[in-house]
Amino acid sequence: MQLRNKTAIITGAASGIGKSISLRFLEEGARVLLVDVNEKKLEELKKEFIEKNLNQLFFLPMCRIRILLMN
Repeated sequence: MQLRNKTAIITGAASGIGKSISLRFLEEGARVLLVDVNEKKLEELKKEFIEKNLNQLFFLPMCRIRILLMN
């Protein structure tokens, strides 16, 4: 998979499948926006990825998506 010059937005990025996808996309050269409601875990992930020299990332903590129902 070649993701150089591509940008991905990954929700639920601080753990589980979101974390795995984030890591894989970064390894493949993508720019990644990591989004999660767990700010503490997201900050830990940021440190982990920077230590691995995966620097093409941006973070959006405490993101909540609201769906408005219209009558």
